[in-house]
Amino acid sequence: MDAEASNNKKQRKLALIIGNNDYKIKPLDNCVNDANDLSEKLKTIGFIVTTKTNLKCEQMDKEIEDFTNSIKPYDLVVFFFAGHSVQNDNKNYLIPCDADTIESLSKQEGHGVHAQAILSLMYQKDPHAVVHILDCCRTYSLPSVDKNRNWNPASKGMAKMQPSEGTRTLIAFACGPDTVAEDKSPNNHNGMFTFHLLNHVTQSGKNIVDIFGTVSDEVSKASEGRQIPQTTFSRNPKDVFFVSPHSETTQLNSQPAMASSSSRQGYGIIILGNSGVGKSFLANILLGSETFDHRAAARSVTTETEFKEIKMGNENYAIFNIPGLIEADQQCIERNKREIDKAFVERPTSLILYVFGSQNGRIRDEDVVAFNALNKAYPLKVESLVLIVNGAPKKRLEDYEGEVIVLLKELIQVSCQSLCVLDMIDENNQSERKKLKNQLLQAIVERTPRDHIKKQDLELQREEVRKAKAEIKVLQADFQNKLQMHENQIKEQQRMYDKKFDEIRNQNELMQVLIENQRKEQEKRDNEHKEAIQRANELTVKLRAEVQAEKRARQQAEQRVKEQTEQRTREQAEQKAREQAEQRAREQTGQRAREQTGQRAREHVQRASKSISSIMENLFSEIVFRSTEFWDNKV
Repeated sequence: MDAEASNNKKQRKLALIIGNNDYKIKPLDNCVNDANDLSEKLKTIGFIVTTKTNLKCEQMDKEIEDFTNSIKPYDLVVFFFAGHSVQNDNKNYLIPCDADTIESLSKQEGHGVHAQAILSLMYQKDPHAVVHILDCCRTYSLPSVDKNRNWNPASKGMAKMQPSEGTRTLIAFACGPDTVAEDKSPNNHNGMFTFHLLNHVTQSGKNIVDIFGTVSDEVSKASEGRQIPQTTFSRNPKDVFFVSPHSETTQLNSQPAMASSSSRQGYGIIILGNSGVGKSFLANILLGSETFDHRAAARSVTTETEFKEIKMGNENYAIFNIPGLIEADQQCIERNKREIDKAFVERPTSLILYVFGSQNGRIRDEDVVAFNALNKAYPLKVESLVLIVNGAPKKRLEDYEGEVIVLLKELIQVSCQSLCVLDMIDENNQSERKKLKNQLLQAIVERTPRDHIKKQDLELQREEVRKAKAEIKVLQADFQNKLQMHENQIKEQQRMYDKKFDEIRNQNELMQVLIENQRKEQEKRDNEHKEAIQRANELTVKLRAEVQAEKRARQQAEQRVKEQTEQRTREQAEQKAREQAEQRAREQTGQRAREQTGQRAREHVQRASKSISSIMENLFSEIVFRSTEFWDNKV
């Protein structure tokens, strides 16, 4: 609500919470958990909550219609849906659990719930503000689709939605348009978006815009940006609060009596069981004080329902001390029925601790009878139920707890998800009391308070008790017979196992001998192989040395041949050079001889020429003389 509303008018806070898991096509894991957990949170801050899960189409239509008809002017309205959705022609449809009957998108509008239409119906009631939360952006496919429509058969996410401008509205999507939300979170119990929403929805003095802004930031960070929630709003709803800044809680003005007490005052821890099983003692252990009388007595000590408030974590709990159901006379039984009813009326949303007494470790028949009678009247939710076996002997079989679980499954027909076996302790030993308290607290923190609505009156008559005890004795006897039979079978199997084990052991010993012989033979072969390898290595070294020596000899021989060849080549070259020198000498000698001969010849020629010239001169002189003499004579 906002500050103005709290000052001027009484404002109711209404919520319709729907979670669908049970789809035949792509069933989901955590939507019902999301719906239940958010409902519990909203109840603690004064909301009148209507919670529905796994609804079919007609049921969803009816619940939405009934809810919108209950809205009055100035109400703060929250609508939350977790499940599958599809978009068609930019319209968002919330899918009921019988969506497999939708043959095509052309028939979608008659089966899916139009998200915008829900808003329109709420606007008609003139509420103060509407918070429309859709944690349904998960991948989904219809069995068949109309190919002529604007439809992606594996539609991702949701289309954008526009809030009315006339009413304060906040529309929160678990992820952005056309993207997909994660159905898992760090606690593996809620979807990613709702997991973070639960951490902030009850914050006092924080407006809804800031709350969803914080949730968006945390989801984006936790998913590493894969999922980013989107928020759309109109008329500035920043002055709208789930919890007013002026008060921590808001009292309800029209909630039924059984739920109003829980919403205003917190949860209950209702400890049930017969007289003498230690209920009052366990309540005192949880409270840490001797609040309730638990003295040993011949008759019941507790005859009226009483409780005391304590703070556990962030929640208030009322721990109840209640009379046991079965008594010696019917008048006391009837009184105890009324006292038990008072606890469920006072705290309908509670944890249930049912205490079985232990007789030397055996479950008492009357405790089973009382449990079955209580479970018929107030169907006990397994997620809020802790079964306690109190005063078990410390010396017990190792598989005692497993045996008790199997026995209780036979006797009470309820899933035993949380069993707490408590040892018989010394009440004055503080260490043992502390250990016992820790055991109880550990079992309690693993459970979740749930609404327990009375289905029928507690029906229990002394004669019926005797008859039921006789039936239980038969069941217990049958169980013991079956157990004995199983033990005999186990012993026989153990004997056969021991025999087989001996055979296997003998075979193993023989195998060990064979393996040892093989090992020795192998070792011998290995040694021989090593020796052979060593000899081969030595021979290889020897051969390598011989080869190297031969190679060196060959290289030396080749070197000598090469040197000899080079020597012969040099000698031949020298011989050839000598011959060439001799040839040149001979040629030079011949040349000189020829030159000398030529010189002598030329000298002879010159001398001959000179002689001939002299002779010719003499002859010519003679001729001239003769001629002259001739001519002189002739004349």
